[in-house]
Amino acid sequence: MGRSAKLKKERNEAKRRLLDENWAYFTSGRFLGEVQRLIRDSGANLDSSVTCAKVLQEIAGELLLDIQPVSVEVTVYNSIFTEHIAEHGLNPSEEDMHRLGEEGGRFVVLGPRNQKNDEENWYGYVVALMTAKGKPPTVLDISIGQATRLEYGISCNRPMVFGIPDGFLAGTHVAVGFQPVADGKNCYVYKAIPGDKGFEKVLDWVRSYGAKAHDSVDFGDMPEKTPEEPLVDVPPAPQLLGPDGNPLGPPSE
Repeated sequence: MGRSAKLKKERNEAKRRLLDENWAYFTSGRFLGEVQRLIRDSGANLDSSVTCAKVLQEIAGELLLDIQPVSVEVTVYNSIFTEHIAEHGLNPSEEDMHRLGEEGGRFVVLGPRNQKNDEENWYGYVVALMTAKGKPPTVLDISIGQATRLEYGISCNRPMVFGIPDGFLAGTHVAVGFQPVADGKNCYVYKAIPGDKGFEKVLDWVRSYGAKAHDSVDFGDMPEKTPEEPLVDVPPAPQLLGPDGNPLGPPSE
């Protein structure tokens, strides 16, 4: 191997190591918690999913990472609904909905169904989709805490980090996962809304926050964020079609 080829290889390896460090840094609970604190302390609205996605995008740009906003609908179910979903899948019947509601079943929706979406008003919800060469597309959601309803048994006390299933961006597959809470588990269902760009008119997206990565962070002290039960590809309902054109079956256990 010639000297120039060797130097090029060393540069590529160094760049790859840096990318690996940056990726682990950006998906760590400690880092995402730090971003949440910075947003809150700055006086910006931590409950604004648009603000959170824009701040993450600004920081990522310095670290060889790319973040794009994705409009989604997020539904968080309490443990009563979660037990039913784990056994029977999503979209319970009207009869089941009534019964589960009487038993204390509750859920919260961010990015409401039938949202109004025009140049003047937008009531959606945005997550940050992070990509980098050789890395799986990964969603970061640091504004999910606004879904917390302790009176319902819904506690969203940490950022969500998960890889997306095939068909997610097209809206044909949802990302579903479970997180433990005091009385059982909460179920999270993320569904992308393809083509929805209403957030681009929102002031929180148009403005620049001047967010930067700072040099005082020790990458070696950054543990990689690994949810106890990562979000996985679970078909949303039998009537939705998978990539092969066939109806999706029931979720796996």
